[in-house]
Amino acid sequence: MAEPPTAFIQVDLDGLWAVRRCYGLRGSPEQDDPVYSCALPTLLDLFERFSIKATFFVVGADAEVAWKRERLKAVIERGHEIANHSMDHDLGLANASLDKLTNELICSQKTLSERLDVEPRGFRAPGYAFSGALAQAMCGTGLWYDASLLPTLWGWLMRGAGRLIAAGPRQSKAWYGSLRGAGSSLRPYRLATESDGGSGQRQLWEIPISVTPGLRLPFHGAIGYLLGTGWVNRAIGKVGRAEGVINYVIHGIDLIDGRQWEVVPTRLGRLVFERRVGERVDFLTEILRRLSGECRVCRTDQWVEQTQSSSS
Repeated sequence: MAEPPTAFIQVDLDGLWAVRRCYGLRGSPEQDDPVYSCALPTLLDLFERFSIKATFFVVGADAEVAWKRERLKAVIERGHEIANHSMDHDLGLANASLDKLTNELICSQKTLSERLDVEPRGFRAPGYAFSGALAQAMCGTGLWYDASLLPTLWGWLMRGAGRLIAAGPRQSKAWYGSLRGAGSSLRPYRLATESDGGSGQRQLWEIPISVTPGLRLPFHGAIGYLLGTGWVNRAIGKVGRAEGVINYVIHGIDLIDGRQWEVVPTRLGRLVFERRVGERVDFLTEILRRLSGECRVCRTDQWVEQTQSSSS
């Protein structure tokens, strides 16, 4: 009998301020934030219901806020992984110079480590942008893996939709990656090998966000919600059979009441973000039931550690 696919459940815990900034608006980490006050408790309860241990990508600026830090400690206490999602959620980060990337990674690592008493092992750049300079900057930071790559052919279309939603200046061209990364492997793969600081060598991994085989259509987050449960379930089945590994990404912003909290005040922005939160929770419940029932769900850092140990 074939082994079940491996599944990673990863959460981008971008605060409301960070999401609004993506669409040309202003915001501050200190403002009232339903991602932390409403969406995060819902996610933790859902994960407990299905015995899921997830990976939460956290922006360093949010960890600097005392009341958010208390919510993040609850994430750790429930056995979930805390990973690095940059310091300030700059969409153009992956295209920055090597020096800036290195400084950003070191700063956000230091912040999360000191504020939450954890050692993040994973990183995701804002906007799913990946570059060779980013991989180079990760070496020597204590990180084990990157999860920035969205290997899709449809980044141009998603950037176009983002421009239509936006209420401010045009977003970074790095958003949703580039055609260079569109043909990358859909399975985890080694980026580089570096000294682990001891007697051996540690492998630096890329854990790409899952897209469908062939057409490479994304099915995570709000995209999946708009396409519907049936379509996402079929996509999960195809990826599981073809690749044996599924990396399903959730956004905290997708589980807030967009009628109560204005995310983007444009007509299309309201269409995307103002769905009933109950409908979104029902959708996510069905997806998590499918993944937990048919896959071996594990924390990303634990999978990397086990894979590293078995290949040593």
